[in-house]
Amino acid sequence: MARTQGVGILRPELAVNAGVTGPMLRASGINYDIRKVDGYGIYNRFKFRVPLVNTGMSTTLHDSPAGDARIVRNSGAVVKDIPGGPVMDPKAKLRGFRPKPGEAYGRIEAPKGELGFYLISDGSPNPYRYRIRPPA
Repeated sequence: MARTQGVGILRPELAVNAGVTGPMLRASGINYDIRKVDGYGIYNRFKFRVPLVNTGMSTTLHDSPAGDARIVRNSGAVVKDIPGGPVMDPKAKLRGFRPKPGEAYGRIEAPKGELGFYLISDGSPNPYRYRIRPPA
């Protein structure tokens, strides 16, 4: 038993150096949550604490997007603020959409960590290059 004590625990400095993100990073005691840092979507309307543990092991019970009951309690107030109407503007033209040439990177908080999307546009309707950076 003493021989295996501490095995499988991810120390904070190793987690950062290895590029670990999401629940596993927070399981190492690092207070970093993309939902709060980037403020994407409607997460800025919710009051919730970032679930942290420092055991080096993550569980979905302690660290899921709804892991803090305050998100659930606040959801009624947030939902009532959503305006009525179609989900998408009927005037939106998706066919023939030509983004300006350039690069873009976006990221979201996925269950296993940061999920990144990298896109290069040459101005045509199809991306010149598109890459997905999975959390693993």
